[in-house]
Amino acid sequence: MENTQTHFATAHDRALAFINQHASEHLSHDVGKLLDRATSYLVQKYTIAVPTAREVACQAWGEFESRNRPEYIDLSRTTQHCVFIRMSNGTSIALSAAELVKMIEQKNQVTGAEK
Repeated sequence: MENTQTHFATAHDRALAFINQHASEHLSHDVGKLLDRATSYLVQKYTIAVPTAREVACQAWGEFESRNRPEYIDLSRTTQHCVFIRMSNGTSIALSAAELVKMIEQKNQVTGAEK
């Protein structure tokens, strides 16, 4: 088990390093393209399965994107149906999975992004 966790942590570090190095190349803020490249990098260079590589790349992107923000997801209170976000002022916001999906759908309608 520890070996798998170590491998995962190493993959995460590699994905984060890749994203740090290449994020500025995507000036149009095409996160999908950056995640595709990070996923391919992990698969090709480190022989990681595509689904695992994509998950690791997404987690690294989340860390990269949030690196200068004091807010964080409170994992001790979050469930599979409700995410608690701890705000910088110490308060928490609870969002249900349904609310998050609605927010994503609204954003996709505004930006014209595919679902």
